[in-house]
This record gives sequence, C-alpha cells and structure tokens, in this order.
Amino acid sequence: MFKRVLAPLDGSRFATKSLTSVAALCRAFGAELVIAIVWDDRQRETMTLELPGKSASPSRSSDDEDMMRRIKSYIRNVARVVGDTGVSVTPLALQGDACDQIIEATRESGCDLVAMAPHTHEQTRRQLLGSVTEQVLHRSPVPVLIMRPGEAGLFAGSTQPPGDRVTLLVPLDGSEASETSLPTATSLAVALGAGLLLIVVAPPPLEEGSAAGALEEASVRGDAEAYLGRLSGDLRGKGLTVDYEVRFGDPAREVILRADREPGTAIVMSTRRRSSSSSRLIASVADRVIQHARATVLVVPRDAAPARDTASS
Repeated sequence: MFKRVLAPLDGSRFATKSLTSVAALCRAFGAELVIAIVWDDRQRETMTLELPGKSASPSRSSDDEDMMRRIKSYIRNVARVVGDTGVSVTPLALQGDACDQIIEATRESGCDLVAMAPHTHEQTRRQLLGSVTEQVLHRSPVPVLIMRPGEAGLFAGSTQPPGDRVTLLVPLDGSEASETSLPTATSLAVALGAGLLLIVVAPPPLEEGSAAGALEEASVRGDAEAYLGRLSGDLRGKGLTVDYEVRFGDPAREVILRADREPGTAIVMSTRRRSSSSSRLIASVADRVIQHARATVLVVPRDAAPARDTASS
C-alpha cells in the first residue's frame, strides 16, 4: 500500500534512532524511504547532528554554505546507515520553513506516507500546539504516522511471534467521513498480519442510571452493534480478523483508554485537513488522541486518496 515514505529528521539522537521503526515499516511494505532534514536560520545555535551510536557532530556555523555542507554530509551518512538494513533510501537536505518544506517534499517526492516521531509522549502533550508535527498533521495531503518510542515491533509483520499480533484500533462514528480510514487500516492489517478492532463511542444517556437512560443506552448500543456488525462481516469476508466494541463516554478518552490497555495496539483514524492559515488546534477527537495516547497513531486525511485495498486484490 505505501510505496514511498517520508521521514523528517531534526538532527537529534531520538529522531535518528526512530528510523529503526520507519525502516522496519518500509521493509514490511517493500517501500522506499526518503529521509529529509530541514534547516533554517533559527536553528543555527540549537541543531545537533547525531548519527546512530555516535556522539553529536558540531553543527554551529556562522556561514550558511558551511552549515548546509555539514547537514548534507550528515544526511548522507544517515542514509548509508539505514540503507545497510536493506531499505532503499533517498536523502534530502532542505532549507526553509520546516512544515512548508516537508509538505513540498511529500508532493515532489511522490510520498504516500509521512512518518514522524515526537521525542517523548510528554513533550508531544506539551508542545503539539504550534509545533511542526501539528502543522504537518493538518496540512499533509497523505496519511501521517505519529510513532511512539520503542514500537518498531509494530511493523515486524509476519515475523512476530504467535500471540503478539498487532491490533489496529479504528474509531468510527457511523459517518462516511470516519470510514475514510478503513481502506488504509485494511491494507495495513493485511501487510502486517494485524487484527482490526472497530470501535464506536457513543455519548452516555441524558438520564444515566434511570430506566429511561437504560432504554436509551440499549437502543443506541443495538444500532451501533448492527452498524459495526455489517462492517465487520464485510471485512471478515476478505479474510481479516475483526472484532468490534461499543463504548459510552467521551470519545477521545475512551479511544485512548482502549488503545493503551494492551501493548501492540495502534490507532488508525481519519481527520479533516486544515489550511496553512489555521493557527489554533481545535479540540477534535483526533487532536486529543494524538496529544494524549501512548499508542502509535496513523492519521488519514478525510480528503486523501484512498489506499489500495490489498485484501480485495
């Protein structure tokens, strides 16, 4: 499904180390990897260039040409290290606004996935507002994978031991817009030998705890289970392992709790793309899940071209 993956780097040890997970994903799909480092003048005193297993290379320079020369040398070395793992790698050294350059590189390189690795879960929680990650999430024309530390095993595919199957949790709300993520999740499940967990989170009844509330909950649950049952039946007909759940409560909170309950669970969900003029993170379900979940999250733009459904081909 994914043929070319873009992995933006910032020169830090964590970002470079995260390429282990990205390379594993590329091997699972037989995809090419484009690694890009973006530099602008604001980073002159802060950027470090750290190769896997080596100490930081000094990056401070008062001369733009010298700085770019150092960055190009760094990204070529990173490409060499990652290429030794059996992945086809193209290195890019870019200069300018980070988000603009990442979006442009995605289009010009023909990438169909952007894989980003925020440094820590806590840092993601504190800094997502206004960060490069947040901007890319809401401007990217292709799905964006927010990878969490230590989850390279998610992408080991059929090499994983029995009982360690990955679960792809797909939040739905009954709308066609939320189902935008299903083709991508389906293809991902086939490629990784993963199971699918479809989940609908409904608001609690207005009169919770009363007889009327119990009747309302039963009605909503019945409708949701019928909807999920239809979707699950279609997917099982393609040979996939599918479960489904109906939960009541705050949608973002319930999705996070369910995903964080079991190791090896990743979230695949849809969200609307926003224009580059958007400057404030709205309190959508997707945004809250991205900020607070410990699980890896794959965000599929609702207006993105659907991934090829490998289960039906």
